[in-house]
Amino acid sequence: MKTKPFIILSIIVTAIVLFFVFYKGPIVVPDDYPTIQEAVDAALPGDKIFVKKGVYNESVLIDSTKNNIKIIAKGKDVVIDGTGIGTFGFLLINNTNVKISGFKITNHSIGILLENTFGCTINNNKISSMSSFGILMNDSIENTIVKNQLSESLIGMVSEDCLHNKIYKNELFDNEENGIVVNMSHNEIISSNKIYNNMESGIFSELSTSIIKKNFIINNEINGILLEQDQGAKIIKNKIQSNNGDGIRVTDNSSGTSMVNNAIKGNTHGIFIESAVSTLIRDNKIYKNSSDGINIETPINYIANNKIYKNCGNGIFGATDAVNTSVHKNKIYSNAQNGIYINGDTNTINKNNIIKNRRNGILIGENSDSNAITKNKLIKNQDDGIQVDGDRNTLKRNNSLKNEDVGISINGDDNIITNNKSLKNGMLDIQDAGAGNTFKDNKYKTGNLP
Repeated sequence: MKTKPFIILSIIVTAIVLFFVFYKGPIVVPDDYPTIQEAVDAALPGDKIFVKKGVYNESVLIDSTKNNIKIIAKGKDVVIDGTGIGTFGFLLINNTNVKISGFKITNHSIGILLENTFGCTINNNKISSMSSFGILMNDSIENTIVKNQLSESLIGMVSEDCLHNKIYKNELFDNEENGIVVNMSHNEIISSNKIYNNMESGIFSELSTSIIKKNFIINNEINGILLEQDQGAKIIKNKIQSNNGDGIRVTDNSSGTSMVNNAIKGNTHGIFIESAVSTLIRDNKIYKNSSDGINIETPINYIANNKIYKNCGNGIFGATDAVNTSVHKNKIYSNAQNGIYINGDTNTINKNNIIKNRRNGILIGENSDSNAITKNKLIKNQDDGIQVDGDRNTLKRNNSLKNEDVGISINGDDNIITNNKSLKNGMLDIQDAGAGNTFKDNKYKTGNLP
């Protein structure tokens, strides 16, 4: 009967012995190995490498055999200095689930390079003074880049030919070109970053599909966000302020861009859409920009539910190529030029509140035809409520009240003006200076109609 407790005790002792034989604990640099590279070379999957305070003049290669390892700086002063080496701080090639955390990396060409990696995490590093990029991801999937500081390099971070990576809560500043560049990558999530004082754009995305949300993008030398040839980008809940170029600029045949719930202040144009199609601009606050709130030079846009105010140009400006665009339910007020100035054809402008702009509430240019202007409220604008210089436009059920000059002024030909209310305007309620225009069932008191 006494043999059973003895067997159990033997099993426990054997397990303890085997644990201490096979468990070696974390690797510590320089205690166990003098360099980080030697520690990496000795590591097995699942190992942790702790690196103590010091300056390490090396480039660390983590090859495809080194998966599922963690390399962690212990303390704030663990520096990887590339002086005299000039290649990379860390190079990850064909890795899965590698973590690099807490390092100061300086004086290399690239701080951290991820080549064909999956599921790696780069966090809490301070990377500066790179001759090329702070972080470069190439052909990599589902990596996380979080809480890094990337500064004083050519470009803060580049994602090229990548998929489903998360770039969030990083700080990117004082770089010679852009803060973040995304090229030929898809479904990259760029979120909650602080991007400022870069010498080109805060974020530049090209030939990509990105989700750009909740970033603070300020004081960059060119644009806050620049998209070129992007397809289906989503720009959501960003604060984009005081960039020397445009807050958001979309160009080079981009399509399907959505801009929703952004605060865009103090840039040149708030939003500039150039050579792009099918753009959604909704629920944004666009104000105090030095030119137009929104400038569109492309077809098929939907502009709705925005607050556009105190811009130094027009609230919304549409060039001759701005056709088939819907401008719906916006609040447009106190802009230095016109509330809405449209030069394109076949646009729909309806249910907007357009108040106290320093020129016209709505201006339809002389080459702008076949637009539908319906159910807008135009109140206390300093020139006309609505001025139409083009032909074959339709004005229906608008309220134009208390504007300083003319409530509804028609200078073009063959327009249809029906069921509008135009009252208490400073000069005339309705004026016809064109030919072949049709006026029917309008409510007004002063005008030059027969």
